[in-house]
Amino acid sequence: IIESSPVPQKQVNFCDLRKIPRHQTFILINSETMASVVFKLRLLFVVMAMVLPSLLLIFLSVSSPIVPQDLLGDIFESESGLEVNRDDGIRRHIVVAHCTEDLSWLDQLHAYDPSVCEHTEIHIMSKCRQPIDLKEVLPLIQICTTLHRERNCGTEEYAYVRYIMDRYDSLPPMVAFIQGGAITENPHVIYDMMEYIPGTTFKGLSRHVRTAWHFEKSKDNATQGIVSMAFSHVKERKTWLAPWRGMFAASQDQIRRLPWLVYADIESKLRDKKCLSRNCNMEVYFGPLFGCVPYLYHRLTNNNYTDCTSGVLNDTSLPVFEQDYMKDSCSFGSNSECNNGVSTETSWRRCGNDIIFFSGSKVNGELTCVGGVDETTEEAILHFYKEIVNGETWRPNISNSTIFGKRSQWTYIKY
Repeated sequence: IIESSPVPQKQVNFCDLRKIPRHQTFILINSETMASVVFKLRLLFVVMAMVLPSLLLIFLSVSSPIVPQDLLGDIFESESGLEVNRDDGIRRHIVVAHCTEDLSWLDQLHAYDPSVCEHTEIHIMSKCRQPIDLKEVLPLIQICTTLHRERNCGTEEYAYVRYIMDRYDSLPPMVAFIQGGAITENPHVIYDMMEYIPGTTFKGLSRHVRTAWHFEKSKDNATQGIVSMAFSHVKERKTWLAPWRGMFAASQDQIRRLPWLVYADIESKLRDKKCLSRNCNMEVYFGPLFGCVPYLYHRLTNNNYTDCTSGVLNDTSLPVFEQDYMKDSCSFGSNSECNNGVSTETSWRRCGNDIIFFSGSKVNGELTCVGGVDETTEEAILHFYKEIVNGETWRPNISNSTIFGKRSQWTYIKY
């Protein structure tokens, strides 16, 4: 949009335009130069009309050049699987933050649901230049899988915010964000990604939920800047319950609750290494970022709730099997937290039309938030939650090629 304005051009910082989404980008130009601009545009159109036919003939007479993969560097690119005709029935995206992990386990999405590609897209955000042949690695789901090349900045959260920035205006109803080695952190992750309570706004996908705290709060101005901009309600709290390991799902509405510029600010701090930690401590901030922390579910909080009810679902907790004790979280630190820390019940709290389910455990911790609930549907949602928990009978194939007992943290690779 070219708009006449008396504002002097020197007052506009055009370097800041890169931080504004496409639909908000503008250019200010004063009225004194408008006539010159119009003349130059008309001249440009005349030249293009004369030159374009010749260029088209040249283009049709030669083959397209092939750009070597090595020349792409950190430039963003996408590599799609086979084309597939489908309607707008896509209800879910799965965003995979990838470095060097073996992704073949994702093909089990097809084993869980043979029609997965009719309603789900998989987006692999690969940052470490790892060669990936979708047809070979993911033969059953490559038809609905897209490979994106990204800069190797931060850890998994950089891939997440890049996806959100690129897709902000075209998000599906639900988006799952996971690490490339997610199955070694949560052997139930396929089930957890595919099954949701209706109205879910946020769901932890690591089954690792425990107390979080501010890291180096007084020293890290960049991280505190993120907190102040995106979820200032956590600033005065010493601790809170949070999903660890950087894996979660969030609804379209919950993601868009924050402006695009918030994600752009996080991305720039990660890219430019403004924080003391490489990931700006985002691992423990995803719950507060998307409004799913128990302390928000009280009367007269920032959400202005006027009524709340709560309770405990006794003998209702996420199921546990052998591999849960071999997960990455149990391979370092105090193993007693895994061996003796299995939750046997789930707490819930409803305030207004929002309900939260939570329990603390490294092995089978729970943190899920659901919207659109009131006193007439509360009982139905509680029953639905029990059905989700008790209905997990499917088990993934955890082959010998999947190595448990090793921390699948990201590796920063320099070229």
